[in-house]
Amino acid sequence: MPHYASQYLNIYPSHRGSSILFHGVTGAIDDVDAAMGHWLKQAQRQQHPLDDRYATAIINFLVQRGHVTTLSPEAEWESFTTYVSKLHAQICEERQTSGFLMLVASYYCNLACAYCYQNPMRAAEGQGAAAVMTREQVERIFTRVLPQLYPRVPRMSQVSVNLYGGEPFLERNYPALKRVLAYTQDYQMSVSAISNATTLDHCLPFFGVRCGLVNSLQISFDGSKLHHDQSRITHYGAGTFDLIIANIHRLLDRGVQINLRTNTNKQTVDTLKLLWDDLEREEIIGHPNVSIYAAAIHNHFNQADPKPLFSPATLTRRMEQMAIPMRTPLQRKMSRVAGIFDAESGVPLHRTNFCMQNMPNAFLLDHRGDIYSCYEEAGNRHLRVGTFDGAGTVAMADRYATYQSRHVGKYEPCARCSVALTCGGGCAAAARGTNWTTGTIFTNHCDAHRELVAMSIQRIFEQRVEGLRVASPTEDEWAVHQPYL
Repeated sequence: MPHYASQYLNIYPSHRGSSILFHGVTGAIDDVDAAMGHWLKQAQRQQHPLDDRYATAIINFLVQRGHVTTLSPEAEWESFTTYVSKLHAQICEERQTSGFLMLVASYYCNLACAYCYQNPMRAAEGQGAAAVMTREQVERIFTRVLPQLYPRVPRMSQVSVNLYGGEPFLERNYPALKRVLAYTQDYQMSVSAISNATTLDHCLPFFGVRCGLVNSLQISFDGSKLHHDQSRITHYGAGTFDLIIANIHRLLDRGVQINLRTNTNKQTVDTLKLLWDDLEREEIIGHPNVSIYAAAIHNHFNQADPKPLFSPATLTRRMEQMAIPMRTPLQRKMSRVAGIFDAESGVPLHRTNFCMQNMPNAFLLDHRGDIYSCYEEAGNRHLRVGTFDGAGTVAMADRYATYQSRHVGKYEPCARCSVALTCGGGCAAAARGTNWTTGTIFTNHCDAHRELVAMSIQRIFEQRVEGLRVASPTEDEWAVHQPYL
């Protein structure tokens, strides 16, 4: 029976001259000599059966780990698509007993950031973008809508809530948010928010460590104070850096977890160290409730100038060259990949989809009575997946089922990608682009993912392998080190 190198096998050079085998379905990671790595790579590229230069015991070991298969490339692809379809169905079933809910009280924002992906939607809405959710709508959502959206969730405490916008903590939103927080405290729901942190004065009582209050907040900076105050501005052109710093201190005093995101492009990456120094002087860096990371500005809907943008991998390299201590895109990826190294049982690779758009029980509800599966699509009514009316009756559109059916086994090139189950296919909204008519979510959006996975595997291997105890080979020809999973 012929044997083939699996098309889902990844072969990376290690820091010590060997080859790292990482299988993108089984999750197996093994260290072999460079000659074996080259042998497998050549066979994989040519899609030819393996020759018999290695002993049967070694081949059997490689088969056991998934690196080698008796299936032809086409048969292995068919097996992968079947497996992922079943895995996706299982994951979706398991998620039926919990939920995620984003609430938009208004799409209005007090800032005028040029790259905001909501700008086109707000411009099209005109004055309508300033409309707000009413207390009565909040009542309907929590008493009538949620039981229809989450019929198999045993308790509403199993649904986590995120406050979103626009800017959620505007004074105009206060009545609705006050009622929302009353329900989340009554139902014991965990609450987070995404905010520009410039309008918190009247909303500070909403924040705290008690369950049902906002206990986690994502806030963004646009580089150092100088760049931030040129980019993240009010409608009157005023900078916001100092105000955000002051409000971060107020939130930390209330025990809130702060996740600082630094929106970065070629023009601001050189200022990250200055931002770090500013935050360190303010004793924000180092605070146990603060984390900070850099993120490359994306251009999913052509709302930003593409010239100063770069990929997460390029951003990582630039930050490492400059020795910026902030968390890089690679380090964020490594935190995910580390779980594969640590797995001792079960299925370590199970990311069949990318985000909330393709997950069950994940919704965004707005003040218009619209339901979305994607926060980047929110406000674009032709992309809503459902509605709820004045009586609180929910009606779901066919789009919802279509979104739920997206998984990496269903379309190429993801179904043939050797790292698809570490990724989930990438952002579906970005994959489709701005062409709502002919664009499709059933394709990939890689965004340097493959490169970041390779770098992650190599980095983690280098960090861990030197302290690894390796079993002795059982045959003279044995070229494979025992796995360290």
